[in-house]
Amino acid sequence: MARFAVIGAGNGGRALAGHLRLAGHDVVLYNRDVGDEYEQLLKPIAETGAIQLVGAIEGVARGVEVTTSLETAVKGANTVIVVVPAIAHQPLAAAMARYLAPGQTILLTPGRTFGAYEFLSVLRASGCAHRITVAETYSLPYAARLRPGNQVVVAQQKDWIPVATIPAADVHGVVETLRPLFPGLLPQEHVLYTSLLNLGAMFHPAGTLLNASRIELQGGGFPFYTEGMTPSVCQVIERMDAERRAIGARFGLDLPTAAEMTSKAYGVPGDSLYTVLRANTAYDVGRAPESLTHRYVYEDTNTGLVPMVSLADLVGVPAPTMRAMVELACAMTGTDFWQTGRDVRRLGLTYPDPAELIAVLRDGHVPGSAS
Repeated sequence: MARFAVIGAGNGGRALAGHLRLAGHDVVLYNRDVGDEYEQLLKPIAETGAIQLVGAIEGVARGVEVTTSLETAVKGANTVIVVVPAIAHQPLAAAMARYLAPGQTILLTPGRTFGAYEFLSVLRASGCAHRITVAETYSLPYAARLRPGNQVVVAQQKDWIPVATIPAADVHGVVETLRPLFPGLLPQEHVLYTSLLNLGAMFHPAGTLLNASRIELQGGGFPFYTEGMTPSVCQVIERMDAERRAIGARFGLDLPTAAEMTSKAYGVPGDSLYTVLRANTAYDVGRAPESLTHRYVYEDTNTGLVPMVSLADLVGVPAPTMRAMVELACAMTGTDFWQTGRDVRRLGLTYPDPAELIAVLRDGHVPGSAS
């Protein structure tokens, strides 16, 4: 059986580690030792020797190794699955570069927008010259939430999980390795497609910022995808979604709508985003954040909205609603996301010709790459 390193022991990471172990694979689960993260995320697994999965996937996964050493986790792993907020990808890639070996695969789940490209660029800049495959999905393969102790609830495993790689030709090998666990994996031609499927960028900033008064007065905790996603909030999201699809069309991509993606992933009906969200019982586990200082704002603005708006600017596609949401995030948090986000210019993706930009993303010609 293969050896997997799972980086990040939160909701998705614990679910992945347990699922992989139940399938008989060797698994090491890494999390940084910062604050109370070890006590909350790794210690319960170390003490019990197991991860208990409940819900759509049931079982007690025994023998998962846990570590706070990135070197221990990465060395010897066939596949390294990164399940951390995308704003942590850059420092993680810089720290990981020295431990990687030729032929390893890194899967970012999710990569958000241009995650695979940024990760590979940082690896190269940090001295990793090995032939590494970097893959990204548009989303986690599950809707999952931690429970106290060593438990994790898997509300549902997704039926539709597009995946792409740099180099693009490696995608079929990644799918062959992981599809026995994730039947919904669908290979895509290049990472621009998966990058523009960033559903978190559509849902999370709008759902949080447009519910700011309730979050700040009540401390969040209400059902995010039902009570938070009222008809008017969904209308704003659908405006942003139309802009996202217009960017894709500029590159010849026929992107599904947010409603279609949710329906495909979870197998729920609906003729609008509002009706699809209300029909999706897997989202019942999703709760509104306790404050605006949350990854729903910081991750999804930095690694979703900013790169999409900057790409729209590059190729001449109007994106007024997404731009307004970034400006709202800046004003409400006091953070200049235009300076901190994954702007395509800072990534070096300054190719206004669509065919040229796709070729760069397909072949992985990043700074420091072998020719």
